[in-house]
Amino acid sequence: MGQKTAFVLAFPIRTAPNLITMPFGINIIQILDKKGVEIDVYLSEYKSNVYDGLFSNRVSFKFLDSNYLWPKEGIQSFYALTIFFNIYSLFKLRNKYSHIYGSGMAGVKLADTLKKRNKKATFYYLNDELPGENNDNIWIKGEKNAASNADIIISPDETRIPPLLEQIPALINKPAFVLPNSPLFSDFRYIPRVDWREKFAIENNTFESAIGTEVLEHCPEPKIFLNEVHRVLKKDGVFFFTVPFLWNLHETPHDEYRYTPFSLERILKECKFNNIEIWATGGWHASMATMLGLWVKRSPINHRIKQILSIVYKPIIMFLLKKDMGFHQNFKEGQMIPSLFGTAKK
Repeated sequence: MGQKTAFVLAFPIRTAPNLITMPFGINIIQILDKKGVEIDVYLSEYKSNVYDGLFSNRVSFKFLDSNYLWPKEGIQSFYALTIFFNIYSLFKLRNKYSHIYGSGMAGVKLADTLKKRNKKATFYYLNDELPGENNDNIWIKGEKNAASNADIIISPDETRIPPLLEQIPALINKPAFVLPNSPLFSDFRYIPRVDWREKFAIENNTFESAIGTEVLEHCPEPKIFLNEVHRVLKKDGVFFFTVPFLWNLHETPHDEYRYTPFSLERILKECKFNNIEIWATGGWHASMATMLGLWVKRSPINHRIKQILSIVYKPIIMFLLKKDMGFHQNFKEGQMIPSLFGTAKK
């Protein structure tokens, strides 16, 4: 049996190729990489270069498919992906790994397949969210069946483990560990307790940079938050932020605002930031692509219709997004924007 470690992760990128959302498991890869472990990471997503430079050359990334805008829970993508990986692992990945980690519906299903090709390997079920009760959904059913074969459970929150065991009784006697879903704790001096409505328990002039992605729209008093960000930044420290403009209500009832570039600039100036730069993620075409995607993925239409519309609209959405590549920034009368991002300095 080989001594390498494999991670199989599903849909780590959820927005755009240049915006990475760290999936549960990336922090484990960081730890093992620093320990000198050789790791192969299999990703159920389209090929991109967003992972370049994140790890040492001991970590290699392998992209399995191009299903970013496929119906996430569709039967077609389930069989296309699982059949491909069954054949691929049978001929290419037998007796290669000693440890196998799986996260996400597709990731856990494929990790279970990989375990069958590496019978002596330890199979870790990385549970970042509960599978759900819909056993008619082929992806949820696949995750539950595959997770039942795991040797060890790892969850970011101990409160998730009891309901997880209720959903998958076969895991009841399996060892379970808690590992918070964050970057390496060793990278931090301390992790402060923060209430966004009050002052941060952090000293003045502490950080060189701060990031607030999709945060400002949830702050009932944004100036309190921004004044605190300004206070804890060092001189010339940079604040990077993103906010939605076209998006459904979310995290209700804590969805407070939708910002224009003008209101953002005014509030940042009032909080003593300077060198403020604000960009849109696109114009009319990207806005239409966003609304089509939201309608297909988040509206309460029939699941079967969602599957069909996802296939129909994928080429239209991709066409619209490409039309706005190299979008010329101009916040003028009549301009449409899907979302905003920017930087400001102390």
